Amino acid sequence: MVALCTFPLTLMKLQIIFFIICILTHKAYMQPMELIDEVKGNYGTVVDVGVNSQGNRYYLFDRAFDSILLNGYPLYVLPKDTITSSPYYFGRPYLVGVEGAQPIFAIRPGGETLNLTDSSIFVITHITEDTLITTDTFFINAAAGPGTNLLLIEYNFQGIRIDSKHWQSPYNCFVQGRTMVETNSAIFLSGEYGGNAGGLLLDGHFLDIGSGNGNGFVGKMNNDKTMEWLRGVSGDGYQVNNMIAVNKKNQVLNTGASASSFVYFCEDSLENMATIDWGTDFLYFVQFDSSGQCINKKTIDYVYGNTIPNSITTLTDNSFVVSGEFNPTYIGFDSFYLFNPTNDITGFLVKMSDDLITQGVFQLQGSPGSKHIASMVSDENNNVWITGYTSADTLQVGNTILVANSPDDPMGFLARLDANFNVISAQKLEQGRGQKLIIGQDSNLYLLARLAAGSHKFFKVMIPITADESIPFSDKENNVVNVYPNPVSHKRRLINYELIQPTNESILLIHVYSINGDLIMSEKTNQIRGSLNLEKINDNLIFVEFITDKYKRITKKVLIN
Repeated sequence: MVALCTFPLTLMKLQIIFFIICILTHKAYMQPMELIDEVKGNYGTVVDVGVNSQGNRYYLFDRAFDSILLNGYPLYVLPKDTITSSPYYFGRPYLVGVEGAQPIFAIRPGGETLNLTDSSIFVITHITEDTLITTDTFFINAAAGPGTNLLLIEYNFQGIRIDSKHWQSPYNCFVQGRTMVETNSAIFLSGEYGGNAGGLLLDGHFLDIGSGNGNGFVGKMNNDKTMEWLRGVSGDGYQVNNMIAVNKKNQVLNTGASASSFVYFCEDSLENMATIDWGTDFLYFVQFDSSGQCINKKTIDYVYGNTIPNSITTLTDNSFVVSGEFNPTYIGFDSFYLFNPTNDITGFLVKMSDDLITQGVFQLQGSPGSKHIASMVSDENNNVWITGYTSADTLQVGNTILVANSPDDPMGFLARLDANFNVISAQKLEQGRGQKLIIGQDSNLYLLARLAAGSHKFFKVMIPITADESIPFSDKENNVVNVYPNPVSHKRRLINYELIQPTNESILLIHVYSINGDLIMSEKTNQIRGSLNLEKINDNLIFVEFITDKYKRITKKVLIN
């Protein structure tokens, strides 16, 4: 009887051990990255980037101050551009195209938003000067008033202007575009507007200025670039980071942050206002159908603080994923909660169904300090990719802990999660802060990293075909750690370890996991050999993971008798 009862229990333990080993090997996979472009010089920030199906890159710079070296090629030298004969004004934003390793054009104006179609580049910008002259003599007169003008320009992939759309503001009104999404039949546009008088007027569609603070807007354009409908989000405070995503049902989800005590959603007339009383600094979601009807809305619940979205995407099941940063103690998404007891700026994800029911949340963790998710995208396999940076000593992404080189050097990271926010992989960037993730038209994932002094590096990241394509690590080839004694005495509870291959690496961090996969101990080190005290561990079976300074992982099973 004893033997019959023992066998199933032993088999169950073996199954659990195999499951935990699979988790650890799956988590250990790091995404290969290839450097594509390197930009150096005294210049402004890259605000957006796109890659076409041929692999050509298109960058939006906010301002140019002196000169740029792109892959070693001089790109911009005042007062003349070295590529074209057009004059460049000091500090103007501009658009740059790159083919292979060499720039192919540099033109102004630049802008805030860049979007690629099969054959063209769409750039959205706002202008405030009296006149604007681009390199092909396109002329805009903005002298009718002190307000800004919204400008949509379409270029081909060689930088030649194909078409443009200019919305001139007759009022003292600020307007800027933030997100543009193209579908088969329409272009959806979101952004903010504000000012002291008047409002936003786009192709006969009018939104009141409200309190004069920033207001959000969402609009739909036909293929001829005429605005079909326009909706607003306004209140007595500001509405910022107004951005959109469109799922396969043509449902448009608008998200943003508000500091208003009340908010008007879906505002295009007095008959189509929805008022929600709230506090301050909250995150809002408002959903439209393709005809512009407001079909759903919600806000989140939390104590006073600051919550800002920065990216929005959709998955194949028509759900929406939003990333952002928060510093309240807690945030409530229906029955899901995020906790932040230190009130540091912390990156988060929230997934909602197509009817805005929360399906999951995720947040960065680690030691005290700011932890930013700067950008997020999803791929065709429903992987959710995030990048960002932290000023904390350690960053915990799922069960993976990344260790910073220095508190004075913010640590960048890249991570891949599945559709349920389980972390598949997480890795530290060798250089720079993660700034922007995009899926190119060539179906590759690209990462823009911002380095010190404003320089940038642009990488191509390998996307696995399936989630099972992760490469398990091995301690039998190039990474060998000896652990002894094993089994270890229950009374002594001290093990020794030694990295014996390769000799040019050292052990940076040690994780101890329970048989259930819980992280129960973490210890920093920077040596080849040492001892690990397991006195506070009561488990009889543990897994000890060694992380080298080359970010390789070796896991050992340890029995405690």
